[in-house]
Amino acid sequence: MSKKPEFKFGIEWEFPLVRIRDSQYVDFDNTKFRDLQGIIDDLPEFKEDYPGLRVGDLGIKKKRWYIEEYERFDEEGAYTFCDVKGVEIRTPICSSIDEAIKTLSEDRRLFSEVAKKHGYRPVAVGFNPYKTKYTPTPPLNSWELNFRGQSPEAVTADINMLTQGPDISISLKGLSDQDVIEIGKKLVFYAPFIAVFSFNSPFYEGKLWKGYSARSFVRNPYRPSVLVFVRDKANLINQKPSLTEECRIECEAGRIEFKAIDSVANLEILGSLAALLKGLALDTRLKGRSAKPDIELHKKAAIEGFDNEEVILGSEQVLKAAREALASDPDISKLEVLEKMLKTRRLPAHELIESYASTEDIIKTLEEVYDRYV
Repeated sequence: MSKKPEFKFGIEWEFPLVRIRDSQYVDFDNTKFRDLQGIIDDLPEFKEDYPGLRVGDLGIKKKRWYIEEYERFDEEGAYTFCDVKGVEIRTPICSSIDEAIKTLSEDRRLFSEVAKKHGYRPVAVGFNPYKTKYTPTPPLNSWELNFRGQSPEAVTADINMLTQGPDISISLKGLSDQDVIEIGKKLVFYAPFIAVFSFNSPFYEGKLWKGYSARSFVRNPYRPSVLVFVRDKANLINQKPSLTEECRIECEAGRIEFKAIDSVANLEILGSLAALLKGLALDTRLKGRSAKPDIELHKKAAIEGFDNEEVILGSEQVLKAAREALASDPDISKLEVLEKMLKTRRLPAHELIESYASTEDIIKTLEEVYDRYV
């Protein structure tokens, strides 16, 4: 890294909904896009957020809140409808971690108030607790098959329909494409030791899973754990899953999105993870680099978490490196949240597992744990 960058932060927080009247976990099989659109319509639009937030071609992402979905098109490429996954809240670009977490917390509270009036409530879990497969219906037509074959992520979008996880973005002003790619490769290498702190999906097919993150086990080998936005398309790396993407709007230049983490109700963990990523971006000592995820290590971490000595040692290593790199930076205190988790060997999934032992009901468990943090 040629010089110390200026940091900015953003969080895109994906989360599922529960329909209140029948305690139904909302997904593509039981809810239509129009069922949820009324919630989004009743939420405000902040003009000052733009052009920092990307709207997209279909205009679905017009606000901080939008419905996560799988878009369908006809044979000529005209949009027809969407299948529902859940909802996303995205913060505007923030000058500090504290500002990003505060904004996300306030926007989450406002969403909850409006959603309740429409008969829904948010919860937090990393993987659909009941479904293990999403199959587009009707089957993809020839235009859609061609369209989804144009990027590695579009091909695996069916996996995305089962998962919920926030992206933590750090924007590093003043660095070259190569500087930012180098940081991205470091984060890919150490991703299993970072993501483990978020593991929050211990359910699969309507019962307890064999580990702590079904999401990480299913998703992280095939979809990006890190995405780096570059200015010059000559610096794009052609691989599966992607590591790089060309900036679509100016403010994406120098942005790194960490995408390997589960959706958690406790936003303090996200703030601590953002501080960890900041420290690792500043770090000059860690030598590990990789353009592609370590599939076996992601799966091992997903199942065993801090029950595995390799994962413990890796997480200790990244925390130590981040603490040394942050030095006198005020954000260093945020690492204490993760350090306590590592010391006690506690993951967010433990709360769900313990609650489920009492309720024997996944929906009640999700609601009970979520309500502790709002």
